Amino acid sequence: SSWTILFVFLGQVYAFAVWLPVLQEAFDSGEAVTSAVQSTGMTIMMALGIFNAPMIQTLGYKRASMLGGTIVALAQFLSSFSTSIGMMIATYGVLGGVGYWLLMAPTMAIVNFWFSERRATAVGLAMSGSGVGNAAMGPLITALIKGQEESDGSQAGAEEGWRGVMRIMSALTLV
Repeated sequence: SSWTILFVFLGQVYAFAVWLPVLQEAFDSGEAVTSAVQSTGMTIMMALGIFNAPMIQTLGYKRASMLGGTIVALAQFLSSFSTSIGMMIATYGVLGGVGYWLLMAPTMAIVNFWFSERRATAVGLAMSGSGVGNAAMGPLITALIKGQEESDGSQAGAEEGWRGVMRIMSALTLV
């Protein structure tokens, strides 16, 4: 399960570069400001790392992962309704960052917990999910955005296609 979580979540995180030009156009924002959406999420996820052990002890591995996944899906869904880059930073960045933190800490800790022999192999296999996810999610998200834009054909459809894809990613996250 760690492999799948890393495939889906880190695959989406590392594929943010695909969203960058789309969001810049949608919100008429510069590259630096638009990059703050992802930077905020990653900063929050890493900054909360100091609370990993107490969080896992309080919630447990399974509840923390499920809560984190649900929060990330909610963040993605709410992001699809954003009307400004600030709203994207608040939903995808801040809320998503908390969700990623809740999800990532137990995902990696559980592998170490269950494997005492061949731990390095187990962690390596689990981490390979992020690499495969990175390779798969970028092209998938790109294809979905282009498909959404082409399905409507109108200028409004092209500008709003990313919102539907964000909702699709939200649904994928919940699965």
